[in-house]
Amino acid sequence: MDVEKAAGIFVGTILIGFTCVTAAGIVVLINNMFARWWKPVQLLSYPWTDQGMYTEPVRTPIEPTKPN
Repeated sequence: MDVEKAAGIFVGTILIGFTCVTAAGIVVLINNMFARWWKPVQLLSYPWTDQGMYTEPVRTPIEPTKPN
């Protein structure tokens, strides 16, 4: 493999990556435009934070015991 072919593969890989990122952004944009009729896509939202799975547990106070 010579330098020209390697450069072509490298540039092609970069362009395919940019195309995939752009296509995903367009899909999210169109989905959010029509969010009135279905649920919008929310990037980086964690559903378990709404349910409180990782919140601090409720701690009940413990009465200290007296020595006998």
